[in-house]
Amino acid sequence: MTGKTRVRVTWCALAVSAVAAFLTPLPLVALLHDDEPETNAPAERFTLEYSGKSIDVMLGEPFVVEIEGRRVDMKLTAKRYRILELDGVSFRYPREFKFSAGKEKRFRTATLEGTDAMIVLYKYESGDASEFISALAKSLSNDWKRKKAKVKQSNRVQNLGAHTLKGKRIEIKTLGHSIRQDFVGLNTTSGVVVLMLQDSAPDQEKPSPQFADAVRMLKESFKISE
Repeated sequence: MTGKTRVRVTWCALAVSAVAAFLTPLPLVALLHDDEPETNAPAERFTLEYSGKSIDVMLGEPFVVEIEGRRVDMKLTAKRYRILELDGVSFRYPREFKFSAGKEKRFRTATLEGTDAMIVLYKYESGDASEFISALAKSLSNDWKRKKAKVKQSNRVQNLGAHTLKGKRIEIKTLGHSIRQDFVGLNTTSGVVVLMLQDSAPDQEKPSPQFADAVRMLKESFKISE
């Protein structure tokens, strides 16, 4: 198999340290090749039910239904986004992202993974956002350094919706590839919210189109109900 090699960080289960009481992410590096399969999958099929009747339809394809003796042209179109709702936090994200979730004693997570971008939402019952972020960033940086990667850490501020989230940025260079991860969060009356925003675009001078699209949706739709 030929082509450039792309690095993606995947996340295994998060463990709570009994001593430090912080979460320790355990990143694994998966090597993926550029010669990936075609993404033009067959159209999704649905059953539309109306007035006691039903008809099979394909997403994005026009169809006709008869309502009160009158033929009506219709088409089912998917939105470009889905909406994540978790413990009072909600925002839009690209519909092609894969979703997974986890629940532990003190926190819940939701992972949204695309090809070049990933969003992980952490919702803690209590604590301090800056302390969680510092612990996460330190643990992750140390893990990458043990893998002989070059790691640069800096402060980061991200304005999402009506909220300002502060935290850390980690820039990683390994195996000739760059990965950028932002950990930002804030304290709320219902707990602590922390977001991990990852971009693994080949050109780190500017964000990947997928990452830029995901962050744009976040900025436009991020809400916290307290």
